[in-house]
Amino acid sequence: MNKGISIKLNNIGFLILSMLISYIFIGNMLAVFSAVLPFRDWITLIIAVFGCALLFFTLFRSCVKKDNVLLILGLFILFTIIPTYIENSGKSSQYGILQIGNSLLWVAVLTFSYLLSLKHNNLLYKSQWLALTIPIYSLLFLGVKQFSDGQGIALISTAYYVLFLLPFAFMIQKKWLKWLLVLISFSTVLLSVKRTGFVAIILSIFVYFIYDIKYSEGRFFSKRKIRLIFGFLILFVVLYVFFIYYTSTHSIAILDRMNSIEDDNGSGRADIWKYTWQMIKDSEPEYLIFGHGFNAVYTDSSLELSAHTDVLEVIYDYGIIGSLIYIAFWCSLFKYFKKVKAYIPQLAAPYAVSLVLMICMSAVAHLIIYPTHFIFLCMFWGLVFGELDRGDDVVERRTYYATISKRNNTSL
Repeated sequence: MNKGISIKLNNIGFLILSMLISYIFIGNMLAVFSAVLPFRDWITLIIAVFGCALLFFTLFRSCVKKDNVLLILGLFILFTIIPTYIENSGKSSQYGILQIGNSLLWVAVLTFSYLLSLKHNNLLYKSQWLALTIPIYSLLFLGVKQFSDGQGIALISTAYYVLFLLPFAFMIQKKWLKWLLVLISFSTVLLSVKRTGFVAIILSIFVYFIYDIKYSEGRFFSKRKIRLIFGFLILFVVLYVFFIYYTSTHSIAILDRMNSIEDDNGSGRADIWKYTWQMIKDSEPEYLIFGHGFNAVYTDSSLELSAHTDVLEVIYDYGIIGSLIYIAFWCSLFKYFKKVKAYIPQLAAPYAVSLVLMICMSAVAHLIIYPTHFIFLCMFWGLVFGELDRGDDVVERRTYYATISKRNNTSL
């Protein structure tokens, strides 16, 4: 195929994937307080089926290294799809199939992004435009927030859409636009009064500063790095002033909620973890090995709550085998981080932010059972993995991103 046509197809493919994902997510948010967009579940299933089929087609068609991320994802599919269907098909076969789509959407999206980036060396750089959807999700969250307050129910985790777009926002070259989007994300998370989200975004900004300074050009005391340090200090002051003003104006008691963690055991998380651990210990041997299936903690627990930590959720849902595969995937994430720092240091800061978000949310919330905000991280990781696995000349790649960074007078 002509190279120019191939590049265009890759661009179009990623655009279509992004539009479908946005349709699903916008539909999820609108369904909370407004009209329901049709075919969301079926679009999720179609993406999952085609993505997983493409994954196995790629594995059978080409010889990949034993530590290739697609092999890990393929193993995850093989050892999770059967218990997921068995667990959920009791209600109906259609429901069981749709749940398979929900459970494997993240794998499919990561696969699509990986393969598209593998074929096109500019796709990672161009993906920063996804951050421009942050104002849309922030605006939709206002409707969710208003509805949730009026109904007295908690649906404010939809604020995490803007949070998980931060890696893309931090790739934007125009500083004013980058920090405007970060500020919108920050205000949205504050409005949600989610403690985990608040900690995650504060740590993300802090880690971004550290790696941006570390991997910017020049020695530590160069003029550029000194300017960055002073700029970041000024930004922290601005964020602090904004925080005080915004929380007082909107009566947001996020600090009170942080102080109440010891009193409420993290919204009852300690009790939930204890109960989930007991469920794991009470599991039959075959279920302990192969798992109970996607989102099984919620369906099997008398509390009707998920585990509120991926550690216990993965063990119960996917068993010992699935847990080992998931750990292998985590190891791949950190292995690629080393490659990022070596081959594309300008990307080290946004990638570090993605790891911070993953760790924070996996520890005391969820990623793997939500086919929603987690997908943004999977898109980002897939693009990075494909960029690094393409096999181009290392010096050429570093020069390319360094040129972009210098031309825009900022880092990626």
